[in-house]
Amino acid sequence: MHAAVAHEGLPAPVRSALWFGHQLGAAEVPTVPSGFDALDAELPGGGWPLAGLTELLQQAEPGGGELALLAPALARAVAPGGQVVWIAPPHTPFAPALQALGVPLERFLWLAPASPKDAAWAAEQVLRSGTCAWLQWWSPKTAPDVLRRLHLAALDHHCPLLVLRPGTAQQHASPAPLRLVCTPLPKRQLDVRILKRRGPALARAITLVLPDPVPQRHGAMNPPPSPSPSKPLADADVVAGHSSAPLAA
Repeated sequence: MHAAVAHEGLPAPVRSALWFGHQLGAAEVPTVPSGFDALDAELPGGGWPLAGLTELLQQAEPGGGELALLAPALARAVAPGGQVVWIAPPHTPFAPALQALGVPLERFLWLAPASPKDAAWAAEQVLRSGTCAWLQWWSPKTAPDVLRRLHLAALDHHCPLLVLRPGTAQQHASPAPLRLVCTPLPKRQLDVRILKRRGPALARAITLVLPDPVPQRHGAMNPPPSPSPSKPLADADVVAGHSSAPLAA
């Protein structure tokens, strides 16, 4: 007997609690709209989870559109308060672009740990602090048990943990309930393929047109000097922070 038919005789509260694998599942945590209607239509709960681990797997070098993809949700998620924390970004954050993305510089912190082990430790401390509203971590290689521990910490402390990893990571298992593969296209387009979600597999990729967040520079052909992550910066730069001592393992 088909499952959808078999459950008709069950009490209404039980029927309402059932979820079938061919249906898009409801989100188990609150979500925030991504800012892209076509993507929200395919995400459980209609947006990015506001707690727990989400993985973005990049089919190109970092900087291929992942920040513009996340920016609308980031701005909404941190609007009520809390810090934005980036761990081990591949390039020095550029303050005018962050402002254009809606990132509050006065509540923005970026960390440059000395090793992947230190980065994982820092991520856990940030989550357990209870003050973070959005955590992004660029992690080339992370063991599943580490990701599982961080996922549980992000759930416990109601913080979204976005881990950006190379596309090759899709070959390995992950505790992340939501995994997406991002492939940049010409003309600021991005193909997003949902590799894992609470719901049926999505064979097709979703093609999104990304906004350009980088403001035009006038009167200067060269970028400003890269700010050091080891001390607080002026308002014109990214407000950053960095542990003065090596992070303990």
